[in-house]
Amino acid sequence: MRSILSATTFVLATTLFACTSPSPAGPSSAYQVGATGNFRTIQAAVNLAPAGAVVEIFPGTYTEHVTLNKSLKLRATNAVLDGGVSGTGILVSGTSDVEVSGFTVQNFERGIVFDSAVNSVLKSNEVRNSTTKSAPPFIFGVTPWEGIVLIASRNNEVSDNYSHDNGHDGLMVTGGSSGNRILNNRFTDNGAQTPTSVG
Repeated sequence: MRSILSATTFVLATTLFACTSPSPAGPSSAYQVGATGNFRTIQAAVNLAPAGAVVEIFPGTYTEHVTLNKSLKLRATNAVLDGGVSGTGILVSGTSDVEVSGFTVQNFERGIVFDSAVNSVLKSNEVRNSTTKSAPPFIFGVTPWEGIVLIASRNNEVSDNYSHDNGHDGLMVTGGSSGNRILNNRFTDNGAQTPTSVG
């Protein structure tokens, strides 16, 4: 009798341990960018990732332009997108349900642009030092140097970003944009202290 009870107790204890042990962490994104990731550039991961995927950007400095035209989540950790070149750092164009978070975007002509973007999120980014790369004279509207720009974009959230030391606007909302939520951002030391709403 004693041996049967001991065996039963052992089985019960083993079952309880199996039920209460923490489950392993879920799988991380298959689209990881950086020295320890499976992609070396952000754009390469964006090009291959299917709509709805999460692209993780590991710490490091990336010298490239990034264009998104499908629903993706770009989540960066201590990642710097450094331009030193003309054009836009991150362009989200003609799509919906995008997330861009955790970047430092610097030294482009425009930092982050949402163009005809809908129901997307731009949060917890630092955008700085957007300046013209063209020789003077500068033509307003032709040679831009804004930090964050929304063009013809609707129902997006722009929150907890820090946009500073840009040559013109910290944030520009233009082109018939509507229904956007601008929350808890900081705009300091920009050439034309804004946010500015145009059109």
